[in-house]
Amino acid sequence: MSLSVPAGRREKEIDVFAAAAFTEGFDETGEFAYAAESVAAPEGCTALFDACAPVDYYAFIQGNLYAYSGGVRVPLIAFTGIPARVSGTAADGKDCDVFCGDGKIFTFSGSASAVKTGVGSDGMENAYKNRLVRVSGGKIFLSAPFAPFDFGTAGAEIQPPATAGKVLRAVEADGALCAFCERGIWRCGGTDDASARLSPYPFSYAELLPETVRSCGGRAFFATAAGRVYAFDGALKKIADLKEPLSAAKSAVGGVLYLLFYGKNAFIYDTETCRRARVATEEEIGFADGKYLAAGGFYTLKRVKNGGGRIATRPLDFGEGAPKKLSALSFEGKGRIALTVSAERDVKEFYLSAGERIYPKMSGRKFSFAIACPAGARADKIRAVYTPTGVK
Repeated sequence: MSLSVPAGRREKEIDVFAAAAFTEGFDETGEFAYAAESVAAPEGCTALFDACAPVDYYAFIQGNLYAYSGGVRVPLIAFTGIPARVSGTAADGKDCDVFCGDGKIFTFSGSASAVKTGVGSDGMENAYKNRLVRVSGGKIFLSAPFAPFDFGTAGAEIQPPATAGKVLRAVEADGALCAFCERGIWRCGGTDDASARLSPYPFSYAELLPETVRSCGGRAFFATAAGRVYAFDGALKKIADLKEPLSAAKSAVGGVLYLLFYGKNAFIYDTETCRRARVATEEEIGFADGKYLAAGGFYTLKRVKNGGGRIATRPLDFGEGAPKKLSALSFEGKGRIALTVSAERDVKEFYLSAGERIYPKMSGRKFSFAIACPAGARADKIRAVYTPTGVK
């Protein structure tokens, strides 16, 4: 709906996502929204894990790992701290969950379990072509096929040349196992060093944050200390610049989403839509399988239909630098929103519904707009009526 513009006044239509300096919840186009949904967890739980075995989920409670299925809790094994979980393949060819920690490896397929102690369990990554992958001592170790305990003669060892530096992480990307090293990305075309080759993408250890390296949607993702986020699928592409340095960050995969947690924020890259978003999170207490524990509850980040969010535009002069009086505003979208309007010396907040008109009566050269949309609401465009009151 166009506003009626009296003589001497002008109207400006603003695409809020094109003019956005910041979005939260919404992706950069506003087509999708992402939000944290609460996940039920047993009392005393400090970590929840997804399952590839036929159970609902796993919970770590007071030093013990449990499987939950149909509301029934099954005790599995004790760990002194939260174990690492990866997906694997058991000797019988069934999918299994592998838990590592305390110098032991524990596997569970839903109907059978096994444990081996006195083995290296640090640096466990994930499965690659029915082998378990472990990074330790700057090298990559692969278990024998369908044998998550066997890292001996039937396994394999990959060590990139000295020029690559120490191996930091190893994940699958572009159909191959890729080693992220101190000085490059090593693409392993096979399961031994003779069939591997180094990709020419140099990154020093000071830049790449090992805890941010993950495989999702056929690509590898990682972040650097400078706050830049990259995707790798045989070619390297920068997908985001967070505009702030990262001293520490954690990452996870939630379905088709690559999740990067830093401070009280989560950066989201949707590998299905190739869209980006950012949401505010409570300060993380515990973390496993893309879920974070905060304020006494577990949360998981998902793409949510009509999930709502916030958008803040950069300061706008409506295409002319002269002082102006902002006399009327409306928005195109749906639902009811909170709209904060800022000028050089004035800030006002309004609540309005789609098609409704408000009268800010504010003056300035530039105006910025912050929009808060509850679930089910969105604002695509703002229409402003203003009158120039001076010269540039």
